[in-house]
Amino acid sequence: MTDLNAIAKAILSNQQQHAAGRNTSLVDDVNVDRDGNIFLGPVDAGRPVSQVDPEIMANSARDFQDRQDAQQYLPAQTDVLQLQDGRIGFRFPVHCKLGHAYIFLAYFDGGGYRVATLSPRAEDILSAVSGHASHVLKDGHLCLAPNAGPLPSLRKAFAKSVIWANGASLMRFGGVQVFPFSTASTQ
Repeated sequence: MTDLNAIAKAILSNQQQHAAGRNTSLVDDVNVDRDGNIFLGPVDAGRPVSQVDPEIMANSARDFQDRQDAQQYLPAQTDVLQLQDGRIGFRFPVHCKLGHAYIFLAYFDGGGYRVATLSPRAEDILSAVSGHASHVLKDGHLCLAPNAGPLPSLRKAFAKSVIWANGASLMRFGGVQVFPFSTASTQ
């Protein structure tokens, strides 16, 4: 059995070399065969293996911070989800001041944080309020920043989605014609 400490040391060394832009071929190779056996160093030429690439598995610092923020600042019922593309997302409920329930999904899109409404569905919101006025796009993403851009942190995405839920409820059920929490709505 291969020493897991030696494997961890080799993988971390590969990642550091790769992050520094250095050639990692000089560092011990880590390979896995079809049975899940891990090999450190050269493997017999006839054995089919998959090489563990030197890239970091995920942006672990951001993911770690997001998980901490979700635990500390988002509702206790927040679920951490593995999205189809490998990123993590945070599904959380919001109950607005008018008593309406919303469920959102926030995730990092590579440039910032986006939020989509899962419940109610975007088409239900858009049937009651026009797209521009509602600050929700047809695909369910909320328009929480200029030009429908992303927000800089999970905490800001959560805070804006709470404000959005209250504004959307006022428009859908409170007789308000203009989104009350954005000067863009009045222009």
